[in-house]
Amino acid sequence: MKVRPLDENTFEDIVKFQEDGLHVKSREGQSLEFKESFNGNAFAKYLKTMAAFANHAGGYIVFGITDSPRTAVGLKKKSLDKFEQLKIESFDTTVGNTFLPHIEWDCRTYDYRGMKFGIIYVSQSASRPVICSSQNGTGDDILREGDIFYRYTGQSKRIGYPELERIIQEERLKEQQRWSSLMAKIAKIGASDAALLDISTGVLSGAGGTVVIDEDIMSRITFIKEGEFSEVKGKPTLKLIGEVKSIESGRLVLGEKRVSKPKAIDSDYLIKSFLKKSTVEDPFEYLRAIASGNTANMPLYYYLHKGNITIDDATSFVARLSTRGKTKERLLKRLQGKRIDYSKPTGSDAYRKKFGYAQQWLSGDLAPTVNEFTYKVQAVKTLSSKEISSEFEIITQQMLSMYEIALENKLSSSALSAIREAICYIDEQVYLSDVECPSTIE
Repeated sequence: MKVRPLDENTFEDIVKFQEDGLHVKSREGQSLEFKESFNGNAFAKYLKTMAAFANHAGGYIVFGITDSPRTAVGLKKKSLDKFEQLKIESFDTTVGNTFLPHIEWDCRTYDYRGMKFGIIYVSQSASRPVICSSQNGTGDDILREGDIFYRYTGQSKRIGYPELERIIQEERLKEQQRWSSLMAKIAKIGASDAALLDISTGVLSGAGGTVVIDEDIMSRITFIKEGEFSEVKGKPTLKLIGEVKSIESGRLVLGEKRVSKPKAIDSDYLIKSFLKKSTVEDPFEYLRAIASGNTANMPLYYYLHKGNITIDDATSFVARLSTRGKTKERLLKRLQGKRIDYSKPTGSDAYRKKFGYAQQWLSGDLAPTVNEFTYKVQAVKTLSSKEISSEFEIITQQMLSMYEIALENKLSSSALSAIREAICYIDEQVYLSDVECPSTIE
């Protein structure tokens, strides 16, 4: 089962109310659980329920519903803030570090009668059972290595023998069916013309130039051709040289035996790729990574420039993304005209310090140290677009050194914020005009 999109009607589809519109008729069951609040310290409890849903048939955890009587009260500000800050990147890492195979899930908030509610949705795992791989939590909610949870009526508990036996038999049958289907497709193609692709390693083996991919795997990956970009959320991306053709219900990929493995795009990768002027294969994925991260202050226009993407197209793409938190909104504001401010000359001691460091940025003499770190990086914002463009190589090399110094010395969040802002300023001064008025010069 694929993760069902949490659309605009999901809340009222799964939470049924009595005539007063506040008291809930729906009962907790094998696919539904209610919580009054969202507690950032109760992840183990939520993980247990999520694993139980994944091992059963999927389900929803709804936050903002009281118990006895079951009433819609919505999330209070503290709980709501924590839920809205629930990033797929951070929480998904916790989920992945606690349970294997990976649990597929999504979440979002809903408005109802002036109140806010949160929902986490989990789909049935494509490969069961989902097993606890490392200990998490304490007390009654402790998750121990080797635990397998299952959803019973209104309860998430350690699985019983009958349910575990049924899952094992179902998985054996699915495996047999997959092998049978795959062998039938290979037989149709001919063993001498077939090859097998391991998508976990990117290794292609076989005498032929044809790649046979099982339908179950096809549903979990997407293909791109050179010059095109992947816009399929969460799917591994393979670069295709050749054509995709179908043989009955199967799929074939014909062409050279070349695969590009997906990269994990985090804030560190975004910044270093910009400062090193790395090759950009899928700019839309960089946009997705920024919108899903913790800050919109990331180099942006370099990636649009490299992908020949207009600001309008980038804005439309980001607007369609389903993300949590405020980063997406802030990224849209940047795309719609919000800029990093130029530091205008003043007579202050702070400006004089920045001006002195600005000359070092241009000459290449800046010392990459933590001494007066914030003044040093803020000095970049006293430079004009022409100055930055003329000494771009020197400035980006020095900025990379400063960024690495900040990470090595675990500088404060304010210092990291200052250097991110300075990097965005460089990005805007050099690449924004090319995006607004595309240039043929790379």
